[in-house]
Amino acid sequence: MSRRDAWTMAALPKTLQAHARAVTTLAEVNRARAHALAADPALMTPAQAQAARERALLVAQHCDVEAAVSADPATPLYWVTEAMAQVALDASQDIPAITVSGAPSPSGVIAVQKGLPALDSPDGHGWLTMASTWHTTPIAPDLFLWHTTDDEFHVIAYAHTSRMPSGVRFYDGPLHELLTLIIRRSPDGSWPVLDAPDPEVPLPREHVRGMEMTQASGPRLAVLAWLAAAWHLMLMPTVAEARRIEPAPAPRNSHSTTPAAEPAITRVDLRPLRTVPTEIPAQPAEAPTRTHRWIVRGHWTHQPHGPGGRQRRLQWRESYIKGPAGAPLSRSRPVNVWRR
Repeated sequence: MSRRDAWTMAALPKTLQAHARAVTTLAEVNRARAHALAADPALMTPAQAQAARERALLVAQHCDVEAAVSADPATPLYWVTEAMAQVALDASQDIPAITVSGAPSPSGVIAVQKGLPALDSPDGHGWLTMASTWHTTPIAPDLFLWHTTDDEFHVIAYAHTSRMPSGVRFYDGPLHELLTLIIRRSPDGSWPVLDAPDPEVPLPREHVRGMEMTQASGPRLAVLAWLAAAWHLMLMPTVAEARRIEPAPAPRNSHSTTPAAEPAITRVDLRPLRTVPTEIPAQPAEAPTRTHRWIVRGHWTHQPHGPGGRQRRLQWRESYIKGPAGAPLSRSRPVNVWRR
């Protein structure tokens, strides 16, 4: 197995470089198709041909930007451990406001160590494979890429080849696009805040557009909620431990004295839960006593700040362990799903 085919933190830069080459080829194919299209009265009207050309050029343009972000060594790369991804997934279930304004940088990549729960196709019809068949079974995303233009915020979710269903391929590369989401700026220049992230309620039409859609719900909203939660939590030192992993020195190219540079990767892991000891007050003889410790689930709150505490800032209160010191910890088995 080549390095680009492995799903590991060390392989992430090579995976992105291979992906950049694949989408660059896809851009060239679409540009060639746009120039070759001609109105054939038997097959296509002039208006249809023009629309097809514009569509092919739009795809090529998106591929160019996607390739540039993937190949740029300055693009921040984050590797999120399984435990951290699960906490972000839990937090995304009831996040009271979704916005992309919390992104740590204008562009970036988040790779998830063990992936996330499987997503349905965004349009409900499935994904077209390289074999010209439709795949309709949900697929788990492993990587998210985002980038910003003057007035739009783009998010793309992918599955890695090694974690795709057996024999299923969408593209000739290591990453397979599952969905695209594009958020438009508000008229005042800010990113919109969605206060009611109900997956049954589409995002406002004036803020969202995609390659083939004008509204977003279901899978797209689930991805946006997870990213908003992950961005928030990974910047909280009480919740996450972010460690920058510098690349190993690259071997020198035989034709050059300058070694090819690989980007550093920020590994985001979950900090151990803190313990809040509980003093057991005197109880009536018939009152039950606490014999176990338990986990208090993390939750969102609007924290007062600013002059007089009149402003509110969305803040995650991390989970913690509560109960008598030394008592056994009572655990429940977590079940991780996307918000419904």
